[in-house]
Amino acid sequence: RFEFMVQEQRCAGRRCLLVVDEGQNPTLAALEELRVLSNITVDGRASLQTILLGQPQFRPILASRDAEQLRQRVLASYHLGPLTEAETRGYVEHRLKMVKWEGDPRWDDGAFTMVYRHTGGIPRRINTLCSRVLLYGALDEAHAITSDMVEMTAGELSQDLGAGLAPASPTSLAAASA
Repeated sequence: RFEFMVQEQRCAGRRCLLVVDEGQNPTLAALEELRVLSNITVDGRASLQTILLGQPQFRPILASRDAEQLRQRVLASYHLGPLTEAETRGYVEHRLKMVKWEGDPRWDDGAFTMVYRHTGGIPRRINTLCSRVLLYGALDEAHAITSDMVEMTAGELSQDLGAGLAPASPTSLAAASA
């Protein structure tokens, strides 16, 4: 039983952290169950901390009257806006280094610019586009990722059903950062 495990960990001097991704997807009943879990205590001390991660659609759910008791338990809230062009480049380079990338294929400066332009700096979109660009590069046995490759791949993604990668417009960027 979950409650027993949490209490057991607390008695052993450990704290439990529950991380829930895609926080916009659970029903209000499921979110209420998460709130109830915060009532688990040992010796009057909270034994479980929960981090809820979600897309921008999660904000109105949390703000709704039905989620008031859950909202009262929120200690901190943070909205991660889109990355800047420089941050987008740093993000892509970091992800490449994490998989032991050593410069092959080489990324042209223009390729990073196109990644930013087509994703608006939204990490999930960056991941989708870069994964597809790298697949294209691997199939083509390319040793350089160019702006043209990113442009072509972004166009293909925007045509694919459900790709979630429409060219970023000033309106969509404003909505993403709101």
